[in-house]
Order: sequence, then C-alpha cells, then structure tokens
Amino acid sequence: GHGPGRAGERSSVDDDGAVWRSLIDHPGIFGKLRDVLGGHGPHRLDHEYGMRMARGCRGLDLHHGGTPYLPSCSYHCHAGEMHNGMVVAAFALTDVRPGDGGFCAIPGSHKSHYPRPGECQSTAQLAADGALAQPAVQAGDVLLFSEAVAHGTLDWTAPAERRVVMLKYCPGHVAWGREYMTARTPALLASMTERQRAIVQPPFVYGRHTWDAKVGKASGGRGTSEAPA
Repeated sequence: GHGPGRAGERSSVDDDGAVWRSLIDHPGIFGKLRDVLGGHGPHRLDHEYGMRMARGCRGLDLHHGGTPYLPSCSYHCHAGEMHNGMVVAAFALTDVRPGDGGFCAIPGSHKSHYPRPGECQSTAQLAADGALAQPAVQAGDVLLFSEAVAHGTLDWTAPAERRVVMLKYCPGHVAWGREYMTARTPALLASMTERQRAIVQPPFVYGRHTWDAKVGKASGGRGTSEAPA
C-alpha cells in the first residue's frame, strides 16, 4: 500500500487476465467513447494502469486544460461532433464519497481559451476555494473524462483504500504512449476477441475504415462508409 507518498502503483491488463481485458470494449462505455473521441475509424486503447491510494497519500496538482493547446490532450467540436485527443475511462473498484479525495477537475476547463493562472495549480487551494469538482462514485461506476480538462488528484483522506483502473483511449490515428499493446506478447493478442484486437492496434489512418466496419458490425454500433483518401 501507499502511505504519505504519491499514488502510482500500476499493473497492466495483460497481467490480470480475462476480467481486465473485458474492460477494453466494455458495452457500457464502447458507444460513448466513439461519440466523444471522434476521429478517423475506431478509437484505440493507448495505455492502461491500475492505481491505489492509502489514507494520507498525497494528491497531484492540476495538469492540462484547454490552453496551452496540446494536440494529444485536446478538445474541440466541429460540425456538431466532439473530438478529443484522449479520453480516460476510470473504473472505480472502491467507493469514493464526497470529501474523500481522489480525482478532481475544473468543470468546463477543456474549453478554456486562456491559460490557467500560476496561482491556480494547487488542488488543495482550489478545493478550499470551491473551484474543483470531486465526483463521488460507487464501486463498479466508470467515470469518463477528457484529458483536455484541467484535472488532478486530491489527498486521500478515507480509511479504506482508493482503487481504480484507468484505460486511456485515443482516436484511431493518435498515439500518446511509445509502447503499443500489440508489441507486448503474442499470448496477449491471442487471448483477445476480434473487436479487442482491433481496438489495441497501432495508430494509422489509411484503411482504418475497414477496421471500423468490422468493429461496428461486432458491436452493433455505427460503422462508416468512408473511402480512403
């Protein structure tokens, strides 16, 4: 467990078997991810990890926001469709009550056209000023948020540990991490369903509409008739 230090204990989905792999294309989030990520072809799982915080574990100050513009962690809306550089699906394994700490964000900050002032970095101070939202969740809930929103972590104050699994998705042509899941182990890919294998493919554009048709058919979600450029 973690004491006064920062949270950071991690594990990968391929370390933990079929239960965690099933989260890759969980039906509760699959269609929603497609709606908020936009992009060319199906979205892709870029990276993932588990996190735990014990009582007294320090939080993390705010990072990201609408400005300065970071393409990999951006948000914009065009022709009525949202586009995000990265969206996080945070699966709660434990309850988080109001005031417990953990994930926090400045609502609406993903649309900001101005950089956050230097004095608006500390989560503790912003929380005291009432400028942060700290969502309460129950074990089994999933919280979706854009990496474009200014977010961080508040100190954990609850007696029980906070445990969460974070899966981070990008549009099909975008990569944030340097390691692709397809390069981990052949056994990992062999253990996945066809749709899961499509979602963990490396980023590419040309021909990705064929993956989209395959994934959409498997999911019952929307497909695309887009022709390659």
